[in-house]
Amino acid sequence: MTESTGKECQSCGHMLHPDSAYCGVCGTPSRDRDQVVDTSDDPWGDRAIEAEVDQGGYQSELDEDVLADMGTRTGAFALNVFVPGLLGFIPILGIVISIGWNIANLIMYQRGQDVGAKMLKIRVMRSNGDVAGFYHMWSRNLASIISTIPLLAGYWTAYGDPDNRTWHDKIMDTYVIRDNELAANRPGTSSTAAKRWFVASLIFVAALVALLGAGIILALRNFS
Repeated sequence: MTESTGKECQSCGHMLHPDSAYCGVCGTPSRDRDQVVDTSDDPWGDRAIEAEVDQGGYQSELDEDVLADMGTRTGAFALNVFVPGLLGFIPILGIVISIGWNIANLIMYQRGQDVGAKMLKIRVMRSNGDVAGFYHMWSRNLASIISTIPLLAGYWTAYGDPDNRTWHDKIMDTYVIRDNELAANRPGTSSTAAKRWFVASLIFVAALVALLGAGIILALRNFS
């Protein structure tokens, strides 16, 4: 659950994260001009941001509909699921394109996007105002399993959520917004927990591969 300051963003009205110099939804500066963000407790570094944008300079461009609508989000999801899958059926070329698509997704995770999100101009933001970084995006995808298991409930309930948030958005404390220059210029960061989940997932996959390999070797020995 998002911890807040009890103060609302001057542009979009969302509650501000206590450690943020920027609104996590619309990217509007939430502190006084020229105030430097304290990075002493930031394990990732790269958050020495000066709030040099005038408080009112961006508000006229936002007005409303800062959050990505569910139609656009669904379109981005469909692009990432169906396009690589369908292209994979094309001999050789389709497989190459499909692999390239997924590699591109991993690269774009550093900036809170994947191929579908990039094409439809949406971006994942953390509630502290930063762009969701690689580890945060990876762990958000892991959390999407929870949204999927109960008949996709974690997805379709977002259509009735006031912030269009899926269950995995709430777990990872993220918002999906219409991309804009101010938000795109925020640093890409990840929580410590997200990095730990990334490492844990790699260990799990390695262990699973080792078990499958051992099972195959044992089976081959029994048949020989």
